[in-house]
Amino acid sequence: MTLSKRHHYLPEFYIKGFVGIDGKVSVYNKNKGKIENGRKSPKQIFFEWNRNTFELQGKKTDFVEGLHRFGENQFAPTYKKLIKNLDGIALTAYDVFQLMLFISTIYRRIPSQDESAIEYIKNLKQENSFFGIRNKNTGENAPIEMFERIINEPSFMESSKIMRSMEDYFKVNRVETAKNWKLSYSPKNSPQLHLLSDNPLIIEGNSKNELLNRISIFPLSKGTTVYNTCNKIVNKVSPESTIYVDILTFIQAENLVCGPDKEYLKIISEFAKEYDTERKIELLKWKVFEIFE
Repeated sequence: MTLSKRHHYLPEFYIKGFVGIDGKVSVYNKNKGKIENGRKSPKQIFFEWNRNTFELQGKKTDFVEGLHRFGENQFAPTYKKLIKNLDGIALTAYDVFQLMLFISTIYRRIPSQDESAIEYIKNLKQENSFFGIRNKNTGENAPIEMFERIINEPSFMESSKIMRSMEDYFKVNRVETAKNWKLSYSPKNSPQLHLLSDNPLIIEGNSKNELLNRISIFPLSKGTTVYNTCNKIVNKVSPESTIYVDILTFIQAENLVCGPDKEYLKIISEFAKEYDTERKIELLKWKVFEIFE
């Protein structure tokens, strides 16, 4: 069986939500300090070769990539519904629950969180783990040696990101917090130019609260933004607020930022240069989150 090689850490269907009329995006490479030549298709960006290929018992396997794709396929139909911006669209609890899990999954699997995943494994103990290994007949925990051997497998480290997103999801009172998730749509007759980066979730402050219990902003498509309000009111989102979000999106990116319009991407990259100190970035974050009250 042929193994997959091109492993996206941002799903292709998600990237497609940011393309222009040509089905492609312009891409800014922060390491190179410039916009890449030519437009890119979703297939060409936000991936690493063989990122989720591992060797188990002497054989290479991409089963972790299969797990990621399974989750993506579960959310893809809901994603298409959420970004349509149909008048009178009714979000079901199921839609919101899936959205929460998707956002957590994206956050956990991006490369900028790889070090966090390593630290998570280092501190993982059998008695406090969301993950357990038990004897199927007796229900008893597996010997500690077996537990530690399994969690230190490279394939487990990657698959643990899925388990961490599930842990994020089950830690919150989903029924209570579902009302806190709001969608905002850019008017159909205005430019829909939101940017997407390799680190897309914008989180307020340094709260120790669980990931899904923190005020945050998530670009769902070039015309759709998700707000986790945490019981706060979201004021009317002005065009200036949208630009501030895109500047912060650009700044917190590890390397790649893309968008449907090359000129807009270039303008945001120039604005981002003005926020070249920690104090200025904090001021920018204040501007981004002042819509919440």
